[in-house]
Amino acid sequence: MEELPQNKPAVPPAVPKKKHWVLTVVILVIFVLVGLFAVRVIYLYDKILKGETGELGIDFQGGLSTSQAVSQPSNAAEVVDVLSEDDPALGTDTPALTVVMFADFGCPYCEDVSGTVRKLASLYGDRVRFVYRDFPLADIHPDAQRAAEAAECAHEQGMFWQYYDKLYANQDDHSIGALKLYALEIGADLEQFIDCVDSSKHRGEVLDDYADGVVAGVYGTPTFFFNGYRVEGAIPENVFVELIGLFL
Repeated sequence: MEELPQNKPAVPPAVPKKKHWVLTVVILVIFVLVGLFAVRVIYLYDKILKGETGELGIDFQGGLSTSQAVSQPSNAAEVVDVLSEDDPALGTDTPALTVVMFADFGCPYCEDVSGTVRKLASLYGDRVRFVYRDFPLADIHPDAQRAAEAAECAHEQGMFWQYYDKLYANQDDHSIGALKLYALEIGADLEQFIDCVDSSKHRGEVLDDYADGVVAGVYGTPTFFFNGYRVEGAIPENVFVELIGLFL
């Protein structure tokens, strides 16, 4: 009787040695980068404890909208006080860390990080306070001043952060009609809001924020201050978490 052929177990094709080599190199590079970042974090933490620097030595200027109306700061190494009593804030009143964000509602990089700020405020709200200050770059974002004033009108009704979300989610339309529509959509008192916006009630408040930013060395958005230490640009979420960890 003729024997039936037996099925042999399939043998997976061998991975070429070149692929093994490339994978090994990639893994090594990742470990090196993680190690270097960890060393950098430890170094910065030591410098902060000693009070030797006012800058964290980290920036993300590829994610920074800048204005020709403001020059780069000459006081980059100073720790600056940018706290205010009346600006919108999230988090505890007794924080270990206060993060002040100078931003422009028309800035695409501010939009990139706007959700990160909301998420981290929720995660660290018992230890960290996030403060929003206006820095409208009117020469490159023509509607920025008006949007900032409208957000202050929403803040007047205790609805700043809902309006903040609306402005960043609808960054392509900050016309006066749209600004009023967004107020209606978040449930604001529309009559009060319209009176506030049409009278430019908070124009001075927005300009004061801008002036304080210039004095503090802000020349683009977003710019953050971690207990007075400046970091420029749209900070990636994982790096933001590491920076918060330096102060907690």
